[in-house]
Amino acid sequence: MCNAKANMSENDQTNRPGRGQSKGEGPKGDQTPKKKEGEAPANKALKAIAALAGKARGQKAEAKQPQAAAKPKGESAPKAEEPGAKRPPSTRGEALIAPKEGQKHRPAQNRNSVKATVRQQAREENPTSSAQPPQTQRRRAPQRQPAKQKVPAQQPIMPAPSTSSRGKLKIIFLGGVEEIGKNITVLEFADDIVIVDCGSIFPKEDLLGIDLVIPDVSYLQRNREKIRGILVTHGHEDHIGAIPYVVKMLGGVVPIYASSLTLALIEMKLKEHRAAPNAALHVVAPGSHVNLGSTLQADFIRMTHSITGALAIAIRTPMGLVVATGDFKVDLTPVDGERMDLAKFASLGQDGVLALLMDSTNAERPGFTMSEKSVGETFDGLFPRAAGRIIIAMFASNVHRVQQVVDSAVKYGRKVCLTGRSMVNVSGIARQLGELRIPQGVLIDIDDLDDFADDEVVVITTGSQGEQMSGLTRMAFSEHRKLDIRQSDMVVLSAHPIPGNELSVSRVVDQLLRKGANVIYESLAEVHVSGHACQEELKLMHALLKPKFFIPVHGEYRMLSIHKSLAMAMGTPEENIYVPKLGDCLELSRDSMQLGAPVPAGAVLVDGLGVGDVGNVVLRDRKHLSQDGLIIVVVGIESTTKNIVSGPEIITRGFVYVRENEALVDEAQARAQSCIESCLAESERIDWSGLKSRLRDDMHDFLYQKTKRSPMILPVVLET
Repeated sequence: MCNAKANMSENDQTNRPGRGQSKGEGPKGDQTPKKKEGEAPANKALKAIAALAGKARGQKAEAKQPQAAAKPKGESAPKAEEPGAKRPPSTRGEALIAPKEGQKHRPAQNRNSVKATVRQQAREENPTSSAQPPQTQRRRAPQRQPAKQKVPAQQPIMPAPSTSSRGKLKIIFLGGVEEIGKNITVLEFADDIVIVDCGSIFPKEDLLGIDLVIPDVSYLQRNREKIRGILVTHGHEDHIGAIPYVVKMLGGVVPIYASSLTLALIEMKLKEHRAAPNAALHVVAPGSHVNLGSTLQADFIRMTHSITGALAIAIRTPMGLVVATGDFKVDLTPVDGERMDLAKFASLGQDGVLALLMDSTNAERPGFTMSEKSVGETFDGLFPRAAGRIIIAMFASNVHRVQQVVDSAVKYGRKVCLTGRSMVNVSGIARQLGELRIPQGVLIDIDDLDDFADDEVVVITTGSQGEQMSGLTRMAFSEHRKLDIRQSDMVVLSAHPIPGNELSVSRVVDQLLRKGANVIYESLAEVHVSGHACQEELKLMHALLKPKFFIPVHGEYRMLSIHKSLAMAMGTPEENIYVPKLGDCLELSRDSMQLGAPVPAGAVLVDGLGVGDVGNVVLRDRKHLSQDGLIIVVVGIESTTKNIVSGPEIITRGFVYVRENEALVDEAQARAQSCIESCLAESERIDWSGLKSRLRDDMHDFLYQKTKRSPMILPVVLET
């Protein structure tokens, strides 16, 4: 062992503990250890390794790497290697151990044969020893965190994900592309799946009677055992609205990671739907690290958006780093003072980003998005102009804007009243978390409004999108139980209509103006700013992150296409950019991106308590009924004699007003009776299904000829 130590390079001898020497022990006095009685077999094995490794060094290595002589007893330790000095070359796989004195170098042997010889020699010297290396301790599986446990910002990071190239990284788009809303993206590697966001979307006008639209997650249902968690960027409905439904579909055991406000909103939804009472909810702060299975790890990064607690997510995979920005804008003067962590993005860009998934909602708009503080300045200018009540409609989740209304109300001596279920619920949660600060005595109940003069109150309500049951809509149409619009009221719509809601918003604004209110909306004053990044902010993120591959998300197809052009202008090659479609599955390696087999994707319709039970057939019937109405033909027939014993009777709904069209109804009744009698006379036995089909066709032809309409015809034949 002394010869072995003497032959180590100066740098290795100074900085590395020797075999059997604990960390922190430096060389003391004589570097030659004294041989003890009953030397351990392990030491003998080490000597054997030293001898055989020395033989393998070869004459050439001896010439290139002169060996240091052993120091005499009492001599100080060798000096550290001087900066810039050349280190002697070494052959890969060689041990830095010298041959024993008197031994000659031999040509290098095969490593396996060397190991086999060492084991054989050790067994001969000590038959009771197996000379096996100690077994590596198996790491315990991490225990599930209790519900709503906070993940500290300095949580220990697990070792970097395995660099095994087994398989490829899959990025699957189940929503949020070619549409505004229903955001959900899936990342899969080997046996680990993570879900980024799980949102809903408002139904379009042609989805009659539908309450909500959520993504199709049949692919996740088939792979539920691989799912390691749902990572949520922020608390808007288009990112969390589908969570209660999807968690139910997946069995209610999926861990959810989000910021404090976002998680509180999710928890409220889960309770409301009585879904997953034992769901594992984990609060994460900016800077937190979460281990997800054996191959994936997530870092959370502070963002600025139109809701507090917005996060970007950097997911470390064996193929490389994937960054999902979520919805964001670069607001350098946020209301709460918590700026976006641009330094972290710059650091990630230096380390290397494999793929970037970025918000494209405002990719069509040049320039920068205005700061949220500019809306507060507008409020300060409007409040002194209001002679009566001020009624402000906005998104309930925009806590920063609610805070600015409260600040202006305090400044001008007005009380604040919150109305609308979601506004009351979200504001209550935000106050509990300290995100919304309302001074004592400023907040009043809606029942106490009449106790104050009109110029002493501000009402904050929902309804900025013209929703039928929202607070502002019911006020405009005199359907609110506590509030009605007066001519002295100033009504402020502090929001931009979501695509598809423009007609509803216009209808509400027109009705407010008819009632004499002073209506302020985005076209008249800066009462709203977007929460999404415009082109220059998107370019900034491209410059910071420098991704190898870019995938625009969160937008309609034209927005994604324009964002692709921006990325190309920032230097990303066109072949490294892909504009995804619903159901696409991208497969990424370290050097390539290709389109894999598509997965099932689409929309699941929620109608009342029914989820997915309304399909195209039902929607087609609803559309038919809404356009042309319904006619029911009821007749009773005695089966043995084939005589008509009652009817036929004509019942109409949504077709014509019967009292004004009695002649048409009577004529239709006679036509139905003629058709039935003709069918009964043609055969000895009654063909009930054939009778209904012929009656339906005959009535359709008659009514279309008379009215040029095609109502739904429902024959009801009673057998007596």
